[in-house]
Amino acid sequence: MKKKNYKINWFKVITIVIALILCITIAYSVKTIFYLHMENNELNEQNQELQDERDKLRLELENVNTAEFIEEQARLQLKLIKPDEILFVLPEGDDEKD
Repeated sequence: MKKKNYKINWFKVITIVIALILCITIAYSVKTIFYLHMENNELNEQNQELQDERDKLRLELENVNTAEFIEEQARLQLKLIKPDEILFVLPEGDDEKD
């Protein structure tokens, strides 16, 4: 039986190793880009929600600074009245049914 001598073709081995390294690097880069794109979408959604909340709070602030709102809160919370008005304070929770 003849023994075949296999010579290692170093050029092919080096080419295959470099190709594998490039494939792995490209796959990792694609994965990173995909995750960054997903994170960007999530951050854009959060940004939009925060902008909506900011707009809502600005509108509420405009309403709170009106004279009507301030007067209403003074009447409700501080029990303030206008001149010539009579304030009746009824006890809370003492309603007994006969």
